[in-house]
Amino acid sequence: MSGGSTHYQSFSVKEDDRRHLQVGDIVQSKGFVVAEYNMDRTRISLGTRPKGPKIVTRIRSEEERVRMAAETGEIPSKEFPEDFSVDDETRAIAMFVVERAALEGGGTAHGPWDTYPDSRHVSVRRLNDDGSYNKNGEVIHFCENGAFDCIREPGDLEVLGKMSLTFI
Repeated sequence: MSGGSTHYQSFSVKEDDRRHLQVGDIVQSKGFVVAEYNMDRTRISLGTRPKGPKIVTRIRSEEERVRMAAETGEIPSKEFPEDFSVDDETRAIAMFVVERAALEGGGTAHGPWDTYPDSRHVSVRRLNDDGSYNKNGEVIHFCENGAFDCIREPGDLEVLGKMSLTFI
């Protein structure tokens, strides 16, 4: 965001303060190390698996198989393994700023008797090492609570301060 400047102010959060994350909170978490791409590799979410590869069996379309066969002279298999993990040890000590925090995503699964509530979805962007805003910083998505599988546990995440965006 050109033309804008950012600054942050440190403050302490009591151990028993269970407030929800707010836009502008600067956070740090060892839980950010294990993460994974969504199926089209456009989004990174916190992983619920142990550290290491997340291998998913993918299916090639017939068009893709024909194209690959024409290029290589060999017919590729229909199924193939793909690793969706994007684990990064440096995230454990990196600072991130909360850019979005919203209650959403609830609905029904198998019918009106099978409902699940909204969850608090959070998006954080990695800051530069000096704590300044990085418009190209990695963005990670996770849920603070609810029925979704990207939940972080209370205490997994430390709020280090607050950042505000100033338009000039």
